[in-house]
Amino acid sequence: MDDSTTSAQTLTEHTLAEQKRILIEWLNGEFSNLKHIFEHGPVGGYPPILMRQATINLGTEKALWVQQSSLVTPTDSYREHLYRFRINERNHTIIQDIYLLPDDFNGEWFFDEIGISPQLEQLEGCSITWRAEGNMMHGNRDGRFCAFKDELNRVVSISSQLNLHPYQLEVVDTAVADDGEPLLGDVDGNALVLERIRFFHAEITFLPAGADARSDNEWVEAIPEGPMHDHDQRVALLNAEDELFLGHDIQLIGNAKNADELILRIYRQTEDEPVFSANMEYLGAGQWRANAERLRVELRLAESVIDVLPR
Repeated sequence: MDDSTTSAQTLTEHTLAEQKRILIEWLNGEFSNLKHIFEHGPVGGYPPILMRQATINLGTEKALWVQQSSLVTPTDSYREHLYRFRINERNHTIIQDIYLLPDDFNGEWFFDEIGISPQLEQLEGCSITWRAEGNMMHGNRDGRFCAFKDELNRVVSISSQLNLHPYQLEVVDTAVADDGEPLLGDVDGNALVLERIRFFHAEITFLPAGADARSDNEWVEAIPEGPMHDHDQRVALLNAEDELFLGHDIQLIGNAKNADELILRIYRQTEDEPVFSANMEYLGAGQWRANAERLRVELRLAESVIDVLPR
């Protein structure tokens, strides 16, 4: 996604209703810190995480269902929230209220008769206040009001500072116990940087040594060992017929500010330099292609990581 929504005017020039719509649009999607880890190292001890944020309807109201997991186990969510958004006309801000989902949640978000499900519990005092600043949104959570008792019966306060762009979310969370012990956050105050991550369906074929490129029957199908995404991770290639390793990895490098741009690289598994690298041709409609003398790769954008997981 790009920032075309605000190309003609800055966010501060939009109405609050438009700012709310843009805020939900920018938060919607799948995000990960993996690319930032590769480029800058881990921040605050966070492993590679996946944040899946999907728009849902509560009557006529747009909300977000948020699931956080490890990137390597995307369906095993360890944190699930519902985000609701309301406008504060007096302060010219947007308030993001946060609700917890119980383990036995029945999936019914909203009822016409009573409104939001009584199964959902709002985190009182922990709402985030969003304010437009130029062409970004800045969020704040005040730890003086967001406090609760942990499993050791200590009062824990959480403060947050957030910067949101169309392609990136920066989060600085700080959690402190009532005895002064820091429980969460980077010691140097560095942000957890989450960028949009895209997953792809892939059709990959290669030509073995000595085979005739003119014969389609001699091209061999390869499959990635795991989900393919655009956050720079190398993924081993397997022979589709017997699922044996082919001794090569595939890598996709995306550009968060230019959604059409994708770089494809192929490596021998024991080497750091690619044996093949190319800018993929964007065909439109979420499809890319790269062909070489002995390699053909076609990619199609998936709606979610769920779509590329084994059935």
